[in-house]
Amino acid sequence: MELPGIWVQTNGPGNGLIGCAAAIGEIILAGVDGRGMYSSVNNGSSWLCDTTAIPNTSTPLAIVATNDTTVYSLSDKLYRSYSKGLKWKSVSNSLPSTVSLAASGSLIVTGTLGAEGVSISRDGGSNWSSFKPSTGSYRNSVTIVGEDIFNGTSGAGIFYTHDFGQHWTAVNSGLGSLEINCLITNGTSVWAGTSKGLYVSPDKGQHWSLLNNGLPSDLKVECLAVNGSSMLTGSRNGIWRSPDNGISWASAKGNLPVTDIRSLAFSGSTFIAGTSSGLYISSNLGQTWSLRGLPVSNVSSMCNVLTTVFAAADLSFPGVYSTIDHGANWTLYNAQLHLKTINCLSYSAGILAAGTDSGVFIKQDQGETWSRRSDGLTATDIRSLGMRSSNWFAGTFNGGLFGSDDAGLSWHKLNTGLPDNLYVYSILCHGSSIFAGTFNGGLLVSRDAGLTWAINPQLPGNTVISSFAASGNTIYAGTFIGVYKSDDDGQTWAATTLVNQEVYSMLIIGNYVFAAVKTWGMFGTTINGTRWSTFGNGLPYQTAITSLATDGTLIFGGTTELGVWTHLLK
Repeated sequence: MELPGIWVQTNGPGNGLIGCAAAIGEIILAGVDGRGMYSSVNNGSSWLCDTTAIPNTSTPLAIVATNDTTVYSLSDKLYRSYSKGLKWKSVSNSLPSTVSLAASGSLIVTGTLGAEGVSISRDGGSNWSSFKPSTGSYRNSVTIVGEDIFNGTSGAGIFYTHDFGQHWTAVNSGLGSLEINCLITNGTSVWAGTSKGLYVSPDKGQHWSLLNNGLPSDLKVECLAVNGSSMLTGSRNGIWRSPDNGISWASAKGNLPVTDIRSLAFSGSTFIAGTSSGLYISSNLGQTWSLRGLPVSNVSSMCNVLTTVFAAADLSFPGVYSTIDHGANWTLYNAQLHLKTINCLSYSAGILAAGTDSGVFIKQDQGETWSRRSDGLTATDIRSLGMRSSNWFAGTFNGGLFGSDDAGLSWHKLNTGLPDNLYVYSILCHGSSIFAGTFNGGLLVSRDAGLTWAINPQLPGNTVISSFAASGNTIYAGTFIGVYKSDDDGQTWAATTLVNQEVYSMLIIGNYVFAAVKTWGMFGTTINGTRWSTFGNGLPYQTAITSLATDGTLIFGGTTELGVWTHLLK
């Protein structure tokens, strides 16, 4: 069995926490919490991560450009790029607890998350001096006007130095809050985002004025961006834009499904928003936003209906995403599930169901929100779902099996012939039969829609039965010790030649059978075949595919850390 091509990484689903974002010319940069620094040369359609200097396990916190090509990035160390962020080099030793960065020429300033204050380098990061403009501040924001340095504190307001930190002066006249969350420079003016609004000073902090025309009163400003006279401000409640240097403001949230804004930037007239669940771009003044997914997510489950593929992804916050264009773009299905751990997905008759650590939730076609359907579930950590018309089945973590006769509106425990504390890892509804794979509890089979159950002794009871795939009377069962096959609707089973592999997911497409494994990639055979072929070309070594789906043209593979990959089917 042969498949053409190699695995190709899609640009998502992207729900990483974007701690910092910037645009340098045509290149967009995004720092992802715990995943390193990514760059895109095509407006976020695809992303690259240069790991030669910045570790792909780091958390970039700030990006600052000093000219058209030179960029500094701050995470565990200070890094510099002379190529607009495509390639990086370390320029300092460890800078513990730093959270903010400003740079102008060879002058670099960092602020700490703690009482250490700020550090200043006048030679591009080779040598540093540390200063404490105030005492007791747990967060320090910094910005530069020429060679003048400003430090915003978490409770003592703003301090200013004109002699590279030797002397500091408090400059708080007119500030309505001394809790400074961010500082930014626009020409010779300094802008301060505080816990009670946005302030500007045109005279190096001698006088501050509140700018709130169009902004909510006492807005807690978390981040700022500037491009000429255009400005953006963001908070945990949304985004606002100003076309006139902050004189007036209007909401720019548009259709943005999340409001937890962590960073903002401009790419020409395009707005860039780094959020707690991905990077979004707007080219029409914030009226509409598009997710520009970064391939960093843990994908726990996938399913498909016709050419639509759904993926449950988790990095910073869990979410359900869909794609209708072969993975080129992913759409977040309402942020309401962000507080849940999503373990499994299933689709039937216009209903997408998600099994979470807090029960079962459903989203109907054309619906805007998720609804909880968990009444009667005495164990709510759902690890598997099976749906057949209005008969639904839910497998739990150490809580056994549950059934519903009314599409999840009410549930009841299925315990006839079953232990009470089973960990049900997988479910298959096939014809009139229901199959449930367990964790060290064997294969459970019901021939009467779940009323009674029996354990099939032909599959081992000392492993995980992780997944099923069926076509006609042929059923495959993936386990943590290989693949088993039945040609008589699950009456009898036998081990295939794919052994000693930890199988996470199985999929049948036409005459092809696929098994995703822990070690690297995927194995495939034909329904009547006995020889399994490997398909791992293009995947990073030892990348585990944990879930499979198809849109008829491509196979989709969800991975543990690198989002979704696709492989040409034929």
